[in-house]
Amino acid sequence: MPPQNKRHGRKANPYNAYVQRDRQKKYYERQKTHARFKRLQRYEERNQTVPLERQALLERVLAEGADAVEADYERRLELTYGSPQGSKASNKAEEAESKPPRTKKLKRQRKTARAAASQEAADPAGPTATAPSEQSRRGRGRNKDRKATVPDRFQKARRDFEAAEAAKAAAQAAREEEFRQRNRKRKQTAKERAVTGKLLARRNAKGQPSMQSMLELVTAKLEGAPKAGARKRQQ
Repeated sequence: MPPQNKRHGRKANPYNAYVQRDRQKKYYERQKTHARFKRLQRYEERNQTVPLERQALLERVLAEGADAVEADYERRLELTYGSPQGSKASNKAEEAESKPPRTKKLKRQRKTARAAASQEAADPAGPTATAPSEQSRRGRGRNKDRKATVPDRFQKARRDFEAAEAAKAAAQAAREEEFRQRNRKRKQTAKERAVTGKLLARRNAKGQPSMQSMLELVTAKLEGAPKAGARKRQQ
């Protein structure tokens, strides 16, 4: 018989859903424990250590005193940004330098007034020189009025268009009037037929047609016959 192949070695642990859930639970618990330990470690380091700047400031206060440290701080602020009183004084000085004296302004105004007076005296025809310009303006205004009265080159086309629109409006009015007359005639015919139907529908006690209603129909027809003949003759 041929030798049988047998596997030698340790047996593997069974792996199923229960084992998987157990391993996952242990993993998450281990991660939570590590995270909690790291947070506690960071908190202790933060409380034990003091910043270097704060430590240096505390040492200066203990060595020199609080008043000296505050005075040094104020002096450094003035050197960096400048004192507010000094800045105001410098601004006032600059404004005073930028403003010219009033005497110079008055002298300049008087000088311009004298120059204008001398120019008017040297040119006596100044007021009369403006007359032609005014006349030319008036002439332009008259020409403009004349141009406005000139007939428009599209006046004929406009008249034709207005005539066509008037014809359309008249035709529309005629159609509307014809429609109203037709409706009026239809209503009148409906009323007459209703009256005739009522007369024909009358019955006596025995259920026979009423003689009175028949006589009324005959007389109405005789009265309407001459009118119908007259209408035909007129047509």
